[in-house]
Amino acid sequence: MRGLKGKVAIVAGAAPGNIGGATAVHLAEEGAHVVAADLNGAAARAVVDDIRALGGRAAARSFDITDEASYKELAEFTVKEFGKPEALFNAAADLAAGTLGRDSDVTSIPLEVWRHTIDVTLTGYMYGVRHTLPIMIERGGGAIVNCISSIVRMGDGAYINGQAILVDGGAHFT
Repeated sequence: MRGLKGKVAIVAGAAPGNIGGATAVHLAEEGAHVVAADLNGAAARAVVDDIRALGGRAAARSFDITDEASYKELAEFTVKEFGKPEALFNAAADLAAGTLGRDSDVTSIPLEVWRHTIDVTLTGYMYGVRHTLPIMIERGGGAIVNCISSIVRMGDGAYINGQAILVDGGAHFT
């Protein structure tokens, strides 16, 4: 069954081997027209190649989630390519070794790594909502999903976004 036949979806952070790439493929399998977007344009094109090999409709777009103008251009590209989006799936994250290797704890994380992480996974997601929500409202509805790591809820002693901090003998997660 192709329950999303003809619906238009943007997947931000669509690269092979991650949840964004898998979501883009699944949406296309369900019949959606997908714009696969990623900082790495070749990665987005690889996802689109997978979708097209399955008979789906998709377009690749390189974009920088930390740049509001880039996200606005992504929304505009989607409208021109397939029509008004009915779905936005934000799954971008900076998984580069240079970031993860330095994203260790609140007392030693370089401020530029902290700011970049916030820019990608918080401010960038807001840019997506800012530039797709008005289009969705105008067309009569849609769905927005902002995907984050479960580390945020469960905690992980290795990275700042899941750092356990002992305060007065009790563990608290930040």
